[in-house]
Amino acid sequence: MSKSVKFFIIFFIGITVCIIGGLFFVDKTFYKQKITIPYLEEPLQTGISAKEKNILFFVKKYHDYDIIITPQARYKVHAVVLSKHRYFWCIDGYLAPYDLALGWGKYAKKENYSRVMFLQFGRWYYYFYPSAEFSDVGLYSANTHVVPCNEKVLEGIKKLRKHNKVYMEGYLVDIEAATPKGKTFTWNSSLSRDDSGDGACEIFYVTKLVSEYGIFE
Repeated sequence: MSKSVKFFIIFFIGITVCIIGGLFFVDKTFYKQKITIPYLEEPLQTGISAKEKNILFFVKKYHDYDIIITPQARYKVHAVVLSKHRYFWCIDGYLAPYDLALGWGKYAKKENYSRVMFLQFGRWYYYFYPSAEFSDVGLYSANTHVVPCNEKVLEGIKKLRKHNKVYMEGYLVDIEAATPKGKTFTWNSSLSRDDSGDGACEIFYVTKLVSEYGIFE
């Protein structure tokens, strides 16, 4: 083998090693797009006129159900994901496959939310706090039934992890569905942040989601 061929082989191997090494050790944040998550101190809810409600609605289909989703208010929220739960079954699982327990204000801060235990099941969320200092947690958090407007927004919801920061915007909605045989389904959103008990959850039709994983809309 000639010296020139040996030199070419050694040179080629050296270049290959450098490229592979670079792929392993380069700071990958250089390639990651920096995402700015819009900030709000607390959820922002604005009204929708009766005229708008008559023309601003969304239609879906689930098996025999014809579904009408009617916005009741525009809604934006910046929050920390305190808990996340997946639902698979029935029409509500189709419409809102995930519930997010969201915390804002005081409970978007780690020193506060880390002292409270959050659990979700049965489309409810529960919290357990160690002292009266944290008894206001229900005023700065909400269990939110998240209805994605499309597959892209659903992808963004799937990527969210506990304690991620997230910004979402869209509508608080009421949902009505019926089958030709007369079977019905009704699901109405809360329009208050300080209510509790049955009916206190927000049903959030999300049209845009921003997190560290990207912008989804």
